[in-house]
Amino acid sequence: MPPDGNIKRFLLLLSVVFLTLRICHGGRILIVPMEGSHWVNMDIMIRALHSRGHSIDVVRTDESWYIKDHSLHYNTITVSVSETFNHDFINPIVKKIIDIERGESSALTFASLQVEMFTAMFNMHRITCQMATVMFKDKDLMNSLKERKYDLVLTDPAWGAEVFVQSSGEHGVIIMSLGTFVSELPADMTNKMAAAFAKLPQKVIWRHKGDRPATLGNNTLLVDWMPQNDLLGHPKIKLFVAHGGTNGVQEAIYHGVPVVGLPVFFDQNDNLLRLKERGGAKILTLATVDKDSNFLEAIQEVLTEPSYRLNMQRLSRLHRDQPMKPLDTALFWIEFVMRHKGRGRHTTALEGSEKEESKARAAACGTVLSASTILPPSLTGPSAIGAGRQRRTEVGGKAEKETPHGRGQCSDEVEETEK
Repeated sequence: MPPDGNIKRFLLLLSVVFLTLRICHGGRILIVPMEGSHWVNMDIMIRALHSRGHSIDVVRTDESWYIKDHSLHYNTITVSVSETFNHDFINPIVKKIIDIERGESSALTFASLQVEMFTAMFNMHRITCQMATVMFKDKDLMNSLKERKYDLVLTDPAWGAEVFVQSSGEHGVIIMSLGTFVSELPADMTNKMAAAFAKLPQKVIWRHKGDRPATLGNNTLLVDWMPQNDLLGHPKIKLFVAHGGTNGVQEAIYHGVPVVGLPVFFDQNDNLLRLKERGGAKILTLATVDKDSNFLEAIQEVLTEPSYRLNMQRLSRLHRDQPMKPLDTALFWIEFVMRHKGRGRHTTALEGSEKEESKARAAACGTVLSASTILPPSLTGPSAIGAGRQRRTEVGGKAEKETPHGRGQCSDEVEETEK
């Protein structure tokens, strides 16, 4: 006797419940992230893991720069620390670099900057170690973490810019951002930049937290924050004025937007040099950006010379042409390690002499990057980082509407495989 309608509906509902239970079964993941732009990448990963049913705990300090205490996607474990790194930690270094590049400081000041940069790097590691020490000494916290039996440990509001962007007409929009570390530049420098922007037919969205420049034109919108990746993906965006941070470079490549680069420190000059060598960027230094009409001329050159955009569009096509989306790849390996309880190491395929050769290349690359990280961009010319020009760079793509972040590799090829 065939089942009646109610029984059919019950069986269908029961099947859906079983399927849902299976789909929603997830693991417990503990994440100990870094601050600044590193958190931008991790936040994307957290949202994707949460959508797949995983339970996520995030360790943060009580003075955390970006990691919020409350979120729909993760639970927080807050650690009290006596100090942390934030804008107050970075701004004095940025000011000294600018003074040196503009020739306003002596050789002694330059020497002291090197000491200060080494000290800053040391302090960043020291603060991280301090947080770890506080955690390990807290027996209650350690017991709580142990009881949760984690399967894995892994160590922005929208705003209405559309009306402003659409008002640009055929000329389009330029966006400018110097990243999370550099919140403002000297007033005379920003005035020169604002005056240059005012002479352009394009509209400008400028992430700027300092005083309003006296020369600001009607075509320029100052904002504290912008949805950078979404804007770069808009068809009306013509140019990206950027400091050369890894996230911004990846996003510009993915969306095929040419760049005028203003590197400050760390890996920024190297990132921009790689882009320049591929015909997608023009680089200015802080020493020359406000001299004569350098800034305006650089922008006009990149806007009017078609090769910049064509080269970036070519890089974008290469960037996107992957068998699997980078976010999906990352999720697969995270869940792979969880499924197999850490067995089956996900490591490089370089063994024997190939592995030693890779280490040698990485060591040489590290030496070069250390020089370009410590020295201001004007003092690390092409001869100092020429080795970087010969290296091929592997960079991540974009998953759906998430930020297309990835990391470049120092060695020529690093092939990930399961051992």
